[in-house]
Amino acid sequence: MTHGEPQHQAFETARTLMAATAQARARNRRQKLLFALITIAITLAGLAAVRYFARPVTLVFAVAPAGGPEQAFAEKLAGLVAQQSWRARLRVSVEETPALALARFAQGKADLAIARTDMRIPSQARALALLDHVALVIAAPKSPKLRSIAALANKRVALVGADPRDAAFVRRFFEAQDIALAGELDIRTTDALAPLFEPGGPAAVVALERRSRLVKDRRWEAAAQKPGFDLVAVGGAKALERRMPGAKQEAIEAGALAAAPRIPAEDVDSLELEELLVIRAKIASSIVSPLAELILENREGLGQEGAFAAAIEAPDVEKDARVLAHPGAADYVNGEVQTIFDRYGDLFYIGATVASIVGSTFVALYTAFTRVQPVSASQLAQSILDATRDIRIARDLQAVAHAEGELDAILEETLEGLRDGSVSTEGFDGFRLAYERARDLATRRRAELEAGGGLFAQG
Repeated sequence: MTHGEPQHQAFETARTLMAATAQARARNRRQKLLFALITIAITLAGLAAVRYFARPVTLVFAVAPAGGPEQAFAEKLAGLVAQQSWRARLRVSVEETPALALARFAQGKADLAIARTDMRIPSQARALALLDHVALVIAAPKSPKLRSIAALANKRVALVGADPRDAAFVRRFFEAQDIALAGELDIRTTDALAPLFEPGGPAAVVALERRSRLVKDRRWEAAAQKPGFDLVAVGGAKALERRMPGAKQEAIEAGALAAAPRIPAEDVDSLELEELLVIRAKIASSIVSPLAELILENREGLGQEGAFAAAIEAPDVEKDARVLAHPGAADYVNGEVQTIFDRYGDLFYIGATVASIVGSTFVALYTAFTRVQPVSASQLAQSILDATRDIRIARDLQAVAHAEGELDAILEETLEGLRDGSVSTEGFDGFRLAYERARDLATRRRAELEAGGGLFAQG
Protein backbone atom coordinates (compact mmCIF):
# COMPACT_ATOMS: atom_id res chain seq x y z
CA MET A 1 0.00 0.00 0.00
CA THR A 2 1.41 3.40 -0.96
CA HIS A 3 1.46 6.56 1.09
CA GLY A 4 -1.71 8.05 -0.51
CA GLU A 5 -3.80 4.92 -1.05
CA PRO A 6 -5.35 4.61 2.43
CA GLN A 7 -6.41 8.22 2.46
CA HIS A 8 -7.86 8.00 -1.02
CA GLN A 9 -9.88 4.90 -0.16
CA ALA A 10 -10.96 6.32 3.16
CA PHE A 11 -12.44 9.48 1.69
CA GLU A 12 -13.86 8.02 -1.53
CA THR A 13 -17.10 7.10 0.24
CA ALA A 14 -17.36 10.58 1.73
CA ARG A 15 -16.83 12.22 -1.64
CA THR A 16 -19.48 9.99 -3.23
CA LEU A 17 -21.98 10.79 -0.49
CA MET A 18 -21.18 14.49 -0.77
CA ALA A 19 -21.80 14.33 -4.52
CA ALA A 20 -25.12 12.57 -3.85
CA THR A 21 -25.95 15.25 -1.31
CA ALA A 22 -25.18 18.03 -3.80
CA GLN A 23 -27.31 16.32 -6.45
CA ALA A 24 -30.14 15.95 -3.94
CA ARG A 25 -29.99 19.65 -3.18
CA ALA A 26 -30.07 20.51 -6.86
CA ARG A 27 -33.04 18.20 -7.42
CA ASN A 28 -34.83 19.71 -4.44
CA ARG A 29 -34.30 23.20 -5.83
CA ARG A 30 -35.54 22.17 -9.26
CA GLN A 31 -38.57 20.44 -7.82
CA LYS A 32 -39.40 23.40 -5.61
CA LEU A 33 -39.24 25.62 -8.67
CA LEU A 34 -41.36 23.13 -10.63
CA PHE A 35 -43.90 22.95 -7.81
CA ALA A 36 -44.06 26.76 -7.70
CA LEU A 37 -44.61 26.90 -11.47
CA ILE A 38 -47.31 24.19 -11.28
CA THR A 39 -49.00 26.07 -8.45
CA ILE A 40 -48.95 29.30 -10.47
CA ALA A 41 -50.28 27.47 -13.52
CA ILE A 42 -53.12 25.87 -11.53
CA THR A 43 -53.96 29.23 -9.97
CA LEU A 44 -54.03 30.97 -13.35
CA ALA A 45 -56.14 28.15 -14.81
CA GLY A 46 -58.55 28.47 -11.88
CA LEU A 47 -58.81 32.23 -12.34
CA ALA A 48 -59.39 31.75 -16.06
CA ALA A 49 -62.13 29.20 -15.32
CA VAL A 50 -63.80 31.54 -12.83
CA ARG A 51 -63.61 34.40 -15.32
CA TYR A 52 -65.04 32.16 -18.07
CA PHE A 53 -67.99 30.87 -16.05
CA ALA A 54 -68.67 34.21 -14.35
CA ARG A 55 -68.58 36.25 -17.55
CA PRO A 56 -71.84 38.02 -18.45
CA VAL A 57 -74.17 36.11 -20.74
CA THR A 58 -75.09 38.08 -23.85
CA LEU A 59 -78.78 37.79 -24.74
CA VAL A 60 -80.10 38.93 -28.12
CA PHE A 61 -83.31 40.99 -27.99
CA ALA A 62 -85.13 40.99 -31.36
CA VAL A 63 -87.53 43.94 -31.82
CA ALA A 64 -89.40 45.71 -34.62
CA PRO A 65 -89.87 48.08 -36.28
CA ALA A 66 -86.83 50.32 -36.46
CA GLY A 67 -87.40 53.61 -34.68
CA GLY A 68 -90.56 52.36 -33.00
CA PRO A 69 -91.38 52.45 -29.28
CA GLU A 70 -90.45 48.77 -29.02
CA GLN A 71 -86.88 49.53 -30.07
CA ALA A 72 -86.74 52.43 -27.61
CA PHE A 73 -87.88 50.10 -24.83
CA ALA A 74 -85.28 47.49 -25.79
CA GLU A 75 -82.47 50.08 -25.86
CA LYS A 76 -83.50 51.38 -22.42
CA LEU A 77 -83.57 47.88 -21.02
CA ALA A 78 -80.17 47.04 -22.52
CA GLY A 79 -78.66 50.14 -20.90
CA LEU A 80 -80.23 49.32 -17.54
CA VAL A 81 -78.97 45.74 -17.65
CA ALA A 82 -75.45 46.90 -18.51
CA GLN A 83 -75.46 49.26 -15.50
CA GLN A 84 -77.02 47.03 -12.85
CA SER A 85 -76.47 43.40 -13.79
CA TRP A 86 -73.21 41.44 -13.80
CA ARG A 87 -74.86 38.25 -15.01
CA ALA A 88 -76.19 39.38 -18.40
CA ARG A 89 -75.89 41.84 -21.26
CA LEU A 90 -78.50 42.60 -23.94
CA ARG A 91 -77.78 43.12 -27.61
CA VAL A 92 -80.67 44.67 -29.53
CA SER A 93 -81.38 43.25 -32.99
CA VAL A 94 -83.81 45.38 -35.02
CA GLU A 95 -86.04 43.62 -37.59
CA GLU A 96 -88.47 44.94 -40.19
CA THR A 97 -91.68 43.62 -38.65
CA PRO A 98 -92.80 42.12 -35.34
CA ALA A 99 -93.44 38.83 -37.14
CA LEU A 100 -89.83 38.69 -38.35
CA ALA A 101 -88.57 39.50 -34.86
CA LEU A 102 -90.59 36.64 -33.39
CA ALA A 103 -89.42 34.38 -36.21
CA ARG A 104 -85.80 35.01 -35.24
CA PHE A 105 -86.75 34.06 -31.70
CA ALA A 106 -88.41 30.85 -32.92
CA GLN A 107 -85.29 29.99 -34.95
CA GLY A 108 -83.08 30.30 -31.87
CA LYS A 109 -81.34 33.43 -33.21
CA ALA A 110 -82.73 35.64 -30.44
CA ASP A 111 -83.29 35.12 -26.73
CA LEU A 112 -85.91 37.79 -26.07
CA ALA A 113 -88.77 39.19 -28.14
CA ILE A 114 -92.06 41.03 -27.79
CA ALA A 115 -95.01 38.79 -28.63
CA ARG A 116 -98.66 39.78 -28.95
CA THR A 117 -100.98 37.01 -27.84
CA ASP A 118 -102.79 36.82 -31.20
CA MET A 119 -99.50 35.70 -32.81
CA ARG A 120 -98.26 32.13 -33.07
CA ILE A 121 -96.18 31.96 -29.88
CA PRO A 122 -93.10 29.68 -30.18
CA SER A 123 -93.20 26.69 -27.84
CA GLN A 124 -89.91 27.70 -26.23
CA ALA A 125 -91.22 31.15 -25.27
CA ARG A 126 -91.78 31.93 -21.59
CA ALA A 127 -93.28 35.16 -20.28
CA LEU A 128 -90.95 37.54 -18.49
CA ALA A 129 -93.23 40.58 -18.15
CA LEU A 130 -96.55 41.93 -19.38
CA LEU A 131 -95.67 45.10 -21.26
CA ASP A 132 -99.00 46.39 -22.55
CA HIS A 133 -102.67 45.70 -23.25
CA VAL A 134 -104.16 46.15 -26.72
CA ALA A 135 -107.89 46.91 -26.85
CA LEU A 136 -110.18 46.32 -29.82
CA VAL A 137 -111.97 49.63 -30.45
CA ILE A 138 -115.04 49.64 -32.75
CA ALA A 139 -116.46 53.13 -33.31
CA ALA A 140 -119.42 54.24 -35.42
CA PRO A 141 -120.80 57.65 -36.40
CA LYS A 142 -123.42 58.98 -33.99
CA SER A 143 -126.18 59.09 -36.56
CA PRO A 144 -127.45 56.63 -37.39
CA LYS A 145 -126.27 54.74 -34.30
CA LEU A 146 -124.95 51.22 -34.87
CA ARG A 147 -126.58 48.95 -32.33
CA SER A 148 -124.53 45.74 -32.70
CA ILE A 149 -121.60 44.17 -34.47
CA ALA A 150 -123.96 42.02 -36.52
CA ALA A 151 -125.32 45.19 -38.15
CA LEU A 152 -121.97 45.59 -39.91
CA ALA A 153 -122.80 42.71 -42.27
CA ASN A 154 -122.40 43.82 -45.89
CA LYS A 155 -121.17 47.23 -44.79
CA ARG A 156 -117.89 48.99 -45.31
CA VAL A 157 -115.46 48.94 -42.38
CA ALA A 158 -112.22 50.90 -42.08
CA LEU A 159 -109.22 49.78 -40.06
CA VAL A 160 -106.88 52.46 -38.74
CA GLY A 161 -103.36 51.11 -38.28
CA ALA A 162 -100.23 50.16 -40.18
CA ASP A 163 -99.43 46.93 -38.32
CA PRO A 164 -100.19 43.89 -40.53
CA ARG A 165 -101.16 41.95 -37.42
CA ASP A 166 -104.11 44.29 -36.86
CA ALA A 167 -105.72 43.50 -40.22
CA ALA A 168 -105.29 39.76 -39.71
CA PHE A 169 -106.88 39.93 -36.26
CA VAL A 170 -109.85 42.04 -37.42
CA ARG A 171 -110.54 39.67 -40.31
CA ARG A 172 -110.56 36.71 -37.90
CA PHE A 173 -112.82 38.67 -35.58
CA PHE A 174 -115.51 39.08 -38.23
CA GLU A 175 -115.06 35.54 -39.59
CA ALA A 176 -115.54 34.13 -36.07
CA GLN A 177 -118.99 35.76 -36.03
CA ASP A 178 -119.87 34.86 -39.64
CA ILE A 179 -120.07 38.52 -40.61
CA ALA A 180 -119.26 39.24 -44.25
CA LEU A 181 -118.20 42.81 -44.92
CA ALA A 182 -118.86 44.78 -48.06
CA GLY A 183 -115.65 44.34 -49.99
CA GLU A 184 -112.19 44.21 -48.49
CA LEU A 185 -111.27 45.75 -45.18
CA ASP A 186 -110.51 49.45 -45.82
CA ILE A 187 -107.06 49.91 -44.23
CA ARG A 188 -106.10 53.48 -43.35
CA THR A 189 -102.72 54.55 -41.97
CA THR A 190 -103.75 58.14 -41.23
CA ASP A 191 -103.90 59.52 -37.70
CA ALA A 192 -106.77 61.85 -38.68
CA LEU A 193 -109.85 60.05 -37.40
CA ALA A 194 -112.49 62.79 -37.67
CA PRO A 195 -112.91 62.58 -41.50
CA LEU A 196 -113.74 58.89 -41.20
CA PHE A 197 -116.93 59.71 -39.25
CA GLU A 198 -118.20 62.25 -41.79
CA PRO A 199 -121.30 61.38 -43.85
CA GLY A 200 -120.43 58.98 -46.63
CA GLY A 201 -117.68 57.39 -44.59
CA PRO A 202 -117.43 53.75 -43.49
CA ALA A 203 -120.10 52.23 -41.29
CA ALA A 204 -117.54 51.67 -38.55
CA VAL A 205 -113.94 52.44 -37.74
CA VAL A 206 -111.90 49.69 -36.09
CA ALA A 207 -108.56 50.09 -34.34
CA LEU A 208 -106.31 48.06 -32.02
CA GLU A 209 -105.14 50.57 -29.45
CA ARG A 210 -102.49 50.15 -26.78
CA ARG A 211 -103.71 51.16 -23.35
CA SER A 212 -100.48 53.13 -22.91
CA ARG A 213 -101.37 55.24 -25.96
CA LEU A 214 -105.00 55.79 -25.05
CA VAL A 215 -103.95 57.56 -21.85
CA LYS A 216 -102.72 60.60 -23.80
CA ASP A 217 -104.14 60.00 -27.28
CA ARG A 218 -105.85 63.13 -28.59
CA ARG A 219 -106.99 61.65 -31.93
CA TRP A 220 -110.17 60.20 -30.48
CA GLU A 221 -110.73 63.32 -28.37
CA ALA A 222 -110.67 65.46 -31.52
CA ALA A 223 -113.01 63.15 -33.40
CA ALA A 224 -115.45 63.18 -30.48
CA GLN A 225 -115.98 66.94 -30.83
CA LYS A 226 -117.07 66.87 -34.44
CA PRO A 227 -118.67 64.95 -36.05
CA GLY A 228 -118.67 62.64 -32.99
CA PHE A 229 -118.91 58.89 -32.60
CA ASP A 230 -119.99 56.12 -30.22
CA LEU A 231 -118.37 52.81 -29.31
CA VAL A 232 -120.02 49.56 -30.28
CA ALA A 233 -119.93 46.80 -27.68
CA VAL A 234 -118.68 43.36 -28.64
CA GLY A 235 -121.50 41.00 -27.78
CA GLY A 236 -120.61 37.50 -26.66
CA ALA A 237 -117.00 38.49 -26.01
CA LYS A 238 -116.58 35.61 -23.57
CA ALA A 239 -117.58 33.10 -26.23
CA LEU A 240 -115.20 34.70 -28.71
CA GLU A 241 -112.27 33.92 -26.39
CA ARG A 242 -112.58 30.23 -27.30
CA ARG A 243 -112.76 30.93 -31.02
CA MET A 244 -109.96 33.49 -31.04
CA PRO A 245 -106.99 32.17 -29.04
CA GLY A 246 -104.98 34.95 -27.48
CA ALA A 247 -107.92 37.34 -27.11
CA LYS A 248 -109.86 37.78 -23.91
CA GLN A 249 -112.89 39.71 -22.77
CA GLU A 250 -112.12 43.10 -21.29
CA ALA A 251 -114.04 46.34 -20.86
CA ILE A 252 -113.08 49.70 -22.27
CA GLU A 253 -113.59 51.99 -19.30
CA ALA A 254 -115.91 54.95 -19.38
CA GLY A 255 -114.14 58.07 -20.65
CA ALA A 256 -111.13 56.09 -21.96
CA LEU A 257 -111.27 57.66 -25.44
CA ALA A 258 -112.61 61.13 -24.66
CA ALA A 259 -113.45 63.06 -21.52
CA ALA A 260 -115.80 65.70 -22.96
CA PRO A 261 -118.02 64.40 -24.32
CA ARG A 262 -117.46 61.28 -22.26
CA ILE A 263 -116.76 58.36 -24.62
CA PRO A 264 -117.74 55.77 -23.85
CA ALA A 265 -120.39 57.00 -21.48
CA GLU A 266 -120.10 53.75 -19.56
CA ASP A 267 -117.90 50.65 -19.66
CA VAL A 268 -118.17 48.79 -22.98
CA ASP A 269 -117.37 45.12 -23.46
CA SER A 270 -114.67 44.36 -26.01
CA LEU A 271 -111.70 42.09 -26.65
CA GLU A 272 -108.15 42.64 -25.52
CA LEU A 273 -104.74 41.29 -26.49
CA GLU A 274 -101.58 41.32 -24.41
CA GLU A 275 -98.06 42.24 -25.43
CA LEU A 276 -95.58 40.11 -23.56
CA LEU A 277 -91.85 40.23 -23.18
CA VAL A 278 -90.86 36.61 -23.74
CA ILE A 279 -87.57 34.84 -23.10
CA ARG A 280 -86.32 31.44 -24.13
CA ALA A 281 -87.19 28.67 -21.69
CA LYS A 282 -83.61 27.37 -21.61
CA ILE A 283 -82.21 30.58 -20.07
CA ALA A 284 -81.20 29.82 -16.49
CA SER A 285 -83.46 31.04 -13.68
CA SER A 286 -80.39 32.51 -12.00
CA ILE A 287 -80.28 35.01 -14.89
CA VAL A 288 -84.03 35.42 -15.44
CA SER A 289 -84.99 36.16 -11.81
CA PRO A 290 -82.67 39.20 -11.51
CA LEU A 291 -83.79 40.31 -14.97
CA ALA A 292 -87.47 40.14 -13.99
CA GLU A 293 -86.69 42.06 -10.81
CA LEU A 294 -84.79 44.69 -12.79
CA ILE A 295 -87.71 45.21 -15.19
CA LEU A 296 -90.48 45.30 -12.60
CA GLU A 297 -88.57 47.48 -10.16
CA ASN A 298 -87.72 49.99 -12.92
CA ARG A 299 -91.01 49.89 -14.81
CA GLU A 300 -91.52 53.64 -14.71
CA GLY A 301 -88.14 54.36 -16.27
CA LEU A 302 -88.54 51.73 -18.97
CA GLY A 303 -92.05 52.67 -20.06
CA GLN A 304 -92.96 55.40 -22.52
CA GLU A 305 -95.96 57.43 -21.46
CA GLY A 306 -98.45 57.79 -24.27
CA ALA A 307 -96.70 55.22 -26.47
CA PHE A 308 -95.76 51.83 -25.05
CA ALA A 309 -95.20 49.87 -21.84
CA ALA A 310 -96.39 52.70 -19.60
CA ALA A 311 -97.72 50.25 -16.99
CA ILE A 312 -95.54 47.13 -17.02
CA GLU A 313 -96.96 44.25 -15.00
CA ALA A 314 -95.73 40.91 -13.70
CA PRO A 315 -96.52 37.95 -15.98
CA ASP A 316 -99.37 35.56 -15.25
CA VAL A 317 -97.78 32.78 -13.19
CA GLU A 318 -100.80 30.46 -13.26
CA LYS A 319 -100.46 27.07 -14.90
CA ASP A 320 -103.24 27.81 -17.43
CA ALA A 321 -101.76 31.09 -18.67
CA ARG A 322 -101.75 31.67 -22.44
CA VAL A 323 -97.94 31.90 -22.27
CA LEU A 324 -96.37 30.19 -19.30
CA ALA A 325 -94.20 32.37 -17.11
CA HIS A 326 -90.51 31.52 -17.00
CA PRO A 327 -89.72 29.71 -13.70
CA GLY A 328 -87.21 32.44 -12.86
CA ALA A 329 -89.83 35.17 -13.32
CA ALA A 330 -92.39 33.13 -11.37
CA ASP A 331 -89.92 32.70 -8.52
CA TYR A 332 -89.48 36.47 -8.32
CA VAL A 333 -93.22 37.18 -8.49
CA ASN A 334 -93.93 34.56 -5.80
CA GLY A 335 -91.05 35.72 -3.61
CA GLU A 336 -89.30 32.37 -3.93
CA VAL A 337 -86.00 33.48 -5.45
CA GLN A 338 -83.25 31.29 -4.03
CA THR A 339 -79.75 32.49 -3.33
CA ILE A 340 -76.86 30.58 -4.82
CA PHE A 341 -76.32 28.92 -1.44
CA ASP A 342 -79.98 27.94 -1.21
CA ARG A 343 -79.93 26.47 -4.68
CA TYR A 344 -76.56 24.75 -4.56
CA GLY A 345 -75.90 24.37 -0.82
CA ASP A 346 -75.76 20.57 -0.96
CA LEU A 347 -73.42 20.70 -3.93
CA PHE A 348 -71.14 23.14 -2.10
CA TYR A 349 -70.98 20.77 0.88
CA ILE A 350 -70.31 17.71 -1.27
CA GLY A 351 -67.85 19.68 -3.41
CA ALA A 352 -65.90 20.83 -0.35
CA THR A 353 -65.64 17.24 0.89
CA VAL A 354 -64.54 15.95 -2.50
CA ALA A 355 -62.07 18.81 -2.88
CA SER A 356 -60.57 17.97 0.52
CA ILE A 357 -60.12 14.30 -0.43
CA VAL A 358 -58.74 15.14 -3.86
CA GLY A 359 -56.41 17.75 -2.38
CA SER A 360 -55.03 15.33 0.22
CA THR A 361 -54.55 12.68 -2.44
CA PHE A 362 -52.80 15.17 -4.71
CA VAL A 363 -50.42 16.25 -1.95
CA ALA A 364 -49.64 12.62 -1.09
CA LEU A 365 -48.98 11.74 -4.72
CA TYR A 366 -46.88 14.85 -5.25
CA THR A 367 -44.81 14.08 -2.18
CA ALA A 368 -44.35 10.45 -3.22
CA PHE A 369 -43.25 11.24 -6.76
CA THR A 370 -41.27 14.43 -6.24
CA ARG A 371 -39.63 14.12 -2.86
CA VAL A 372 -35.89 13.33 -2.92
CA GLN A 373 -34.79 10.83 -0.28
CA PRO A 374 -32.20 12.71 1.80
CA VAL A 375 -28.82 11.28 2.80
CA SER A 376 -28.93 10.25 6.46
CA ALA A 377 -26.36 11.59 8.90
CA SER A 378 -25.58 7.99 9.89
CA GLN A 379 -24.37 7.34 6.32
CA LEU A 380 -21.97 10.25 6.57
CA ALA A 381 -20.89 9.00 10.00
CA GLN A 382 -19.55 5.92 8.25
CA SER A 383 -17.26 8.12 6.14
CA ILE A 384 -16.02 9.74 9.36
CA LEU A 385 -15.15 6.29 10.71
CA ASP A 386 -13.28 5.51 7.51
CA ALA A 387 -11.36 8.77 7.89
CA THR A 388 -10.55 7.86 11.48
CA ARG A 389 -8.92 4.65 10.32
CA ASP A 390 -6.78 6.55 7.82
CA ILE A 391 -5.71 9.03 10.49
CA ARG A 392 -4.49 6.15 12.62
CA ILE A 393 -2.12 5.01 9.89
CA ALA A 394 -1.02 8.49 8.74
CA ARG A 395 2.79 8.57 8.30
CA ASP A 396 3.39 12.34 8.30
CA LEU A 397 1.87 15.69 9.25
CA GLN A 398 0.79 16.37 5.70
CA ALA A 399 -1.48 13.32 5.74
CA VAL A 400 -2.99 14.43 9.06
CA ALA A 401 -3.63 17.95 7.72
CA HIS A 402 -5.25 16.48 4.65
CA ALA A 403 -7.50 14.32 6.82
CA GLU A 404 -8.47 17.29 8.95
CA GLY A 405 -9.42 19.28 5.85
CA GLU A 406 -11.59 16.39 4.66
CA LEU A 407 -13.27 16.16 8.07
CA ASP A 408 -14.09 19.88 7.95
CA ALA A 409 -15.47 19.51 4.43
CA ILE A 410 -17.69 16.61 5.52
CA LEU A 411 -18.99 18.61 8.47
CA GLU A 412 -19.67 21.69 6.37
CA GLU A 413 -21.54 19.71 3.73
CA THR A 414 -23.53 17.88 6.40
CA LEU A 415 -24.64 21.08 8.13
CA GLU A 416 -25.59 22.62 4.79
CA GLY A 417 -27.56 19.50 3.92
CA LEU A 418 -29.41 19.64 7.23
CA ARG A 419 -30.48 23.18 6.45
CA ASP A 420 -31.83 22.49 2.97
CA GLY A 421 -33.25 19.04 3.72
CA SER A 422 -30.91 16.97 1.59
CA VAL A 423 -29.45 15.42 4.76
CA SER A 424 -31.75 13.96 7.39
CA THR A 425 -31.14 14.09 11.14
CA GLU A 426 -31.29 10.31 11.35
CA GLY A 427 -28.12 9.12 13.16
CA PHE A 428 -26.87 12.67 13.71
CA ASP A 429 -25.83 11.94 17.30
CA GLY A 430 -23.62 9.12 16.07
CA PHE A 431 -22.22 11.39 13.36
CA ARG A 432 -21.33 14.02 15.96
CA LEU A 433 -19.59 11.51 18.25
CA ALA A 434 -17.65 10.07 15.30
CA TYR A 435 -16.58 13.54 14.19
CA GLU A 436 -15.44 14.57 17.69
CA ARG A 437 -13.52 11.31 18.08
CA ALA A 438 -11.86 11.81 14.69
CA ARG A 439 -10.84 15.38 15.56
CA ASP A 440 -9.44 14.23 18.87
CA LEU A 441 -7.57 11.41 17.16
CA ALA A 442 -6.14 13.84 14.59
CA THR A 443 -4.89 16.14 17.36
CA ARG A 444 -3.20 13.29 19.17
CA ARG A 445 -1.72 11.87 15.95
CA ARG A 446 -0.31 15.30 15.05
CA ALA A 447 1.31 15.53 18.47
CA GLU A 448 2.71 11.99 18.08
CA LEU A 449 4.26 12.77 14.70
CA GLU A 450 5.70 16.08 15.89
CA ALA A 451 7.32 14.21 18.79
CA GLY A 452 8.75 11.72 16.28
CA GLY A 453 6.98 8.68 17.72
CA GLY A 454 5.18 5.87 15.95
CA LEU A 455 3.85 3.85 18.87
CA PHE A 456 0.46 5.55 18.68
CA ALA A 457 -0.09 4.54 15.08
CA GLN A 458 0.91 0.98 15.77
CA GLY A 459 -1.21 0.71 18.89
